[in-house]
Amino acid sequence: MRLRLSPLAAAFTLAAILTAASETARADWRFYEQGGFALDAGIAAGTGFFASPNAQFGAGTYTQNNDRPIANNPVWFEGFITPALKASFVSANAGEFYGAVSAVGAMTRGDGDANLNSLTFGNPEHIAVENAYVGWKSGAVIGGLPNSALDLRAGRQPFQVGDAFLVGDGTFDGGARAAYYLSPRVAFDGLGVASINTDPVRGDLFLLRSTTNQTLLDGLDQPRTDFAGLNVEWFESKPDGEGRFAYTDRARYAGLMGLFAYDADSAGCFSTVSCAAGPAEISSSSDRKGLAVIAARMGGAMIPALPDLSLYGEYAYEYNGRDGNHVRANAWYVEPGWSFSAAPWTPRVFYRYSHFSGDPNPNDDTKQSFDPLFFTTGRGYGTWQMGEIAGQYFTFNSNQNAHQLGITANPVESVTLNALFYSFFYAQPGQFGGTASHMMDELDFIAQWAVTKSLSLTGAVGIAWSGKGARQFLQGATSGFSNPPTAFDRPWTVTEITLTYTF
Repeated sequence: MRLRLSPLAAAFTLAAILTAASETARADWRFYEQGGFALDAGIAAGTGFFASPNAQFGAGTYTQNNDRPIANNPVWFEGFITPALKASFVSANAGEFYGAVSAVGAMTRGDGDANLNSLTFGNPEHIAVENAYVGWKSGAVIGGLPNSALDLRAGRQPFQVGDAFLVGDGTFDGGARAAYYLSPRVAFDGLGVASINTDPVRGDLFLLRSTTNQTLLDGLDQPRTDFAGLNVEWFESKPDGEGRFAYTDRARYAGLMGLFAYDADSAGCFSTVSCAAGPAEISSSSDRKGLAVIAARMGGAMIPALPDLSLYGEYAYEYNGRDGNHVRANAWYVEPGWSFSAAPWTPRVFYRYSHFSGDPNPNDDTKQSFDPLFFTTGRGYGTWQMGEIAGQYFTFNSNQNAHQLGITANPVESVTLNALFYSFFYAQPGQFGGTASHMMDELDFIAQWAVTKSLSLTGAVGIAWSGKGARQFLQGATSGFSNPPTAFDRPWTVTEITLTYTF
């Protein structure tokens, strides 16, 4: 493997060195302030080194057109840098006006990611605008409401509902965008978000569009989706936290979201009726035009008298009655956990069962495989990319049932250790032409070190074993390759080292 240095790589490397050299990380650099007006600059950067021996259980990785294999043991590097500029003006009589603009420069070097058809083979790099929004917070100008209870934001922006089970990432990383694993791009396009941040009930009204570019991803990007929705949630804040603003500050919560995709890209295999290859070839994210979604969730220490007991869960139902786009699908999970708060290292154990519906008859006019929409990592490793191997490179929250057992511990305040075990099954093995439901098992060990408040170092190792279901899937998926693989049952491993700086 040869790594080629470019101007973007040089800029990223310099930023990473300066970041790592900082003993005390700062959130933003304020370089102008006068008369209520402030101008801040910030920077975020991340880098990762990855190795994945016996990728795809020995089948290896291939180019997008299946014409040649890339590597059985891919090794690659990812990096990104995100400079940002923020402005605000605070008026006692008119609230706060604010705005931000940022860009992401990202790159991948080496063999590319470990998907069967690698999305980042060929040393891609790309620079593009990430955030570009303006907003207004009410401050104290609306009598009877808490400070800054009303928040209106328009333009390209990040947005998340709950723990990002359905909504959290508006941009799919890969292809020419590069940095598939680090995923630095998350912004949604569209009109924007209106939030009312009262206590103990808050809500969001949103009108957004997923950020897509089929040219950058060789036609493999998600379908462009224009959607509107309403999110309402009850919560109680953690001590010294403000849950009306931050999800992580909520000790317990319950919420309800309704979402409607009033327009979406329905070309090619993004729609059952327009897929020349047949309905069985459409992806889980197809048939979005006219899709309605309703989801109810809860999470946290739901019983105040038992603060060590946590319970998380969500149920989502998807319906589309539009001719040619019929959808009936659902997903849900339940996750009880217990924290041993008085024990050394304060370990926490949890078990999660999650179900994402599959399609027992992919050739009829109704899609029953669950569309995972815009999910991303929410509460840490394992949510909602389940598994450093499975969740990143093999299965993506559709047509699966998963058992997950986890334990976390903090030997010191700045270090978190994680051990996660998964067992995956196809909900409907016939959706992919198979007969066996057992997909794969995986075991991950992850260590996270918060070097400073903004600088973190993470190391992870994982190993996965194929079930009969995965072997059947890979045999079918590669049967038409010009140089098909012959091994589908080797233990698949991954080693990761990532360094990130956030502001």
